[in-house]
Amino acid sequence: MNLQDLPDMSDALKKVQQFDEKKHKLDPVGKEDGDVDNDGDKDSSDEYLMKRRKAISKAMKKEAYTVTNADKKGNTPAYQNYIKGMKSKITGKPMYKAADHMKNDK
Repeated sequence: MNLQDLPDMSDALKKVQQFDEKKHKLDPVGKEDGDVDNDGDKDSSDEYLMKRRKAISKAMKKEAYTVTNADKKGNTPAYQNYIKGMKSKITGKPMYKAADHMKNDK
C-alpha cells in the first residue's frame, strides 16, 4: 500500500482536537440549566433524567427503610442506625422502622 493512496486525515484530526478542547463541564452550583446530561443541547434525554431524579427523590422522602430480625442478628449498619434513631437530613423523620415481626419482640 502506498501512502499517496491514503486520504488526507488532517481535517478530521483537527475536528477531534477541537472537540477535546470543548470538554463538557458541569454547571456551577446554583446555576444549573435544562441540559442535565451536559451534551450541549436540551432534548428528550434531559427531560427523562429530570423526571427520573424527581421521582427518586420523592420516593426517598416517603418511606423509611424496614429493619428486620436478620438485620438485628447480623448487627448490620441499618440496625445500628435504627438503634441510634437516625433521621433524614431532608425531612427530619426517622430513616428506619422496625418490621412487624420485630415490634412483637419488644
